[in-house]
Amino acid sequence: MGVASDAVIQRALREHVSLVMEGVHVLPTSLPHLEEDSNAIVVPLVLAILDTDLLRQRIAGRGTEVPQRRAERYLENFDSIWQLQSYLLSEADREHIPIIANVDKENTVREVMLTVNDRIGREFSGSAREVFGEAIRHERNASAQRTDRRPPSPPGS
Repeated sequence: MGVASDAVIQRALREHVSLVMEGVHVLPTSLPHLEEDSNAIVVPLVLAILDTDLLRQRIAGRGTEVPQRRAERYLENFDSIWQLQSYLLSEADREHIPIIANVDKENTVREVMLTVNDRIGREFSGSAREVFGEAIRHERNASAQRTDRRPPSPPGS
């Protein structure tokens, strides 16, 4: 997956777009290293379900939500799935990549956002204007234009 991952990352860099690469097929330790001048901020992290019973429940639930995923096939191979997750977690731990327990959606999203924000915060020390420059002015102008297009409020409101 290294060549494919590298191609996807290089395209995102060329097009100046954000990118989230996810999936069990993406080894966090094998992501290509980016040149220092790429302006990319890479935030590797691993989501994990650390309880075997909960992972079995999630897999069974996926089969209910998306029948074509055939949960029974995954459940029949549960030991292999658990071994693969254990390998990915040990690799992440070895490389000091954050591991986030995926127990419930709200807490998981919060932890992901905190991890991303922490990483971004280490990259920038200036004010929003210094970091984002012209983008702030353009966004402020776009917001003002959107506000100007709103229909007038009814009298008395």
